Amino acid sequence: MVAGDVSRRGGTVRRVPLAVTTGWNGPSFRAGTVRYLTGGYGASVRRWRLHVANRHPRYGYSDGPFELESVSVGPGEDGAWRAGEFSGEPVRLVDSSVSVGDGGEWVSEWLMLDLRAPLLVQVEFAAEETSAMLAPCWVWDRGGRWRVSDSGPLWIWLEAEVSDSVPVVAVLGDSTGAGQGADLPLFESSLAVAGRRLGFLPVFYAHSGDTLGENMRVDAFNYRRWADFSRADAALVQAGSNDLHSGASLESLQKRFAGVVEAVRSRVSGRVLACTIKPRFPDSDVFEGVRAAYNEWLLGLPHGIEGVVDTAARIGDSKTPVEFAADAGHLTTAGHAAMAGAFVEAGELRSVLRRDENRRR
Repeated sequence: MVAGDVSRRGGTVRRVPLAVTTGWNGPSFRAGTVRYLTGGYGASVRRWRLHVANRHPRYGYSDGPFELESVSVGPGEDGAWRAGEFSGEPVRLVDSSVSVGDGGEWVSEWLMLDLRAPLLVQVEFAAEETSAMLAPCWVWDRGGRWRVSDSGPLWIWLEAEVSDSVPVVAVLGDSTGAGQGADLPLFESSLAVAGRRLGFLPVFYAHSGDTLGENMRVDAFNYRRWADFSRADAALVQAGSNDLHSGASLESLQKRFAGVVEAVRSRVSGRVLACTIKPRFPDSDVFEGVRAAYNEWLLGLPHGIEGVVDTAARIGDSKTPVEFAADAGHLTTAGHAAMAGAFVEAGELRSVLRRDENRRR
């Protein structure tokens, strides 16, 4: 049995953290009602429970105590979720206000709702301060309607228990890895789309603005927060664009990559693959020159990585096509879907997802 797994009647169970929100640095929220999208996974989950905290998942700091006025979970079948609407009666998990102290979290009871179908999690809260998270959600606005948004308050994630045969793939990345720019980040990210097609669960060590440089230490909060969970079958190192955009040289990128590979092997998975850095739209010749050299270097499989997923080739050789550019640095929903094709077709990724007893390290 691998560290992080648990023994249950009927065999070994893997514990997997599934993000509903992830790190961003947008404007804060103080109170309101938000519906978050989760589920739609390509693999079955035996049972799960919801975690809600007023902490930043990238850095670990607390934004203070908060009140949970109500929490409900319900189906969004027949496309109802696309408008942030329940298709049936939701299950109420919090009926009366619950106070959560500074640095604490609220955890639901165990639930058996099917996570292969899209689900909506409605949270009504109040706090003196929160950090805005990257999230696929709808916010109840003053006009009396649900307004789609790519950001919402609070760190929310699912603690899932799955069969040992269910594959898990993690990504260590930035806003691209988290799906920023898509209409529904995380849910429409390239890793989540590929997971639905290949039948694996996606785990996100990916935040808007994150870098290789910030993930070189094994004691970084990004790793520590889920250190007690099961190891993934494979981990993709996707970050690097923000390092490069901040002026990192090729040599610096290579050193940072080496540190991240070591940390990921220690904390996430022994099987590490890399993703090439996509172009920006537009960007300087210096950025493009170092990016091209770094991507070429990755193809040589440095530091014993098991493969490279050439996601950049799906987006463009030097400039991101207009139809894929949500803005200068982020992809549209179509852009993330195009990049997902690289994951789906990557033989190296498929090989580590073969369901045999020795696939995990």
